[in-house]
Amino acid sequence: MLRHELPPGYQRSAASRRPTLDDYIGVIDEILRTDKAVIKKQRHTANRIFEFIRDEHGYKGIRRKTRKHFSTEENIHIVLAGLRGEESIAFLCWQEGISECLYYGRSKEFIDAGNMWAFDAQRPRLFIQSISNKLRDEIVKRGLCNPHFI
Repeated sequence: MLRHELPPGYQRSAASRRPTLDDYIGVIDEILRTDKAVIKKQRHTANRIFEFIRDEHGYKGIRRKTRKHFSTEENIHIVLAGLRGEESIAFLCWQEGISECLYYGRSKEFIDAGNMWAFDAQRPRLFIQSISNKLRDEIVKRGLCNPHFI
């Protein structure tokens, strides 16, 4: 019924591509071959090999991936997803590719912006109340109207 007695395991169909390292594999292999002839204390470390191919052979490295910039709508979507509480913050951050610290910073900005909006929405009402209170006091002070009717 089964073709194999045991599962054959994963078999790669083609060699993996390493576009940033493929040009330097020969240099690295040569360093490792020469290191086998010397004692352990004198062998190259991974960091020394990296520095050698960077300085001598012009290797640029693989740290070319730039940070993803999120639009305002995406930031709001992420924060609202966290506030809904359907998933943990850690999972949400992993899913979006951001750190938890960045998420909490964005949520603080989001909440502060909401508080400012609420304050700005109350500002005209407070302004009108302050004007009406001043106007009422002026009317009462001049005796133009009974204060109980205002």
